[in-house]
Amino acid sequence: MPPIPVEQLSPYPNNEVTTQVENKLRSKVRTPHQPRAPPQAVPDCILRERNVRERVGLSHSTIWRKIRSGEFPAPVRLGPQSVGWIEREVDGWIAERVAQRA
Repeated sequence: MPPIPVEQLSPYPNNEVTTQVENKLRSKVRTPHQPRAPPQAVPDCILRERNVRERVGLSHSTIWRKIRSGEFPAPVRLGPQSVGWIEREVDGWIAERVAQRA
């Protein structure tokens, strides 16, 4: 088998390596962005007790004591043995505490 000429081994002409990068045309033409739709109302999220305790910094028994006395938002029944709190109501309760401090 005859040897392969050096010109055929190198992808660069005359074995010259260049560091300049050519600008290549993009295969897809970019179109201007479409205007965004107006923001929609975020649906209410339901927080489970663990998340509520983390947000408000109260224990299980303190939360339920405050619910019985009307000082904390009542939970929503999710199933036979599960409840959750509406995030907006919990955030409102926290905001009231902050407003009372000021």
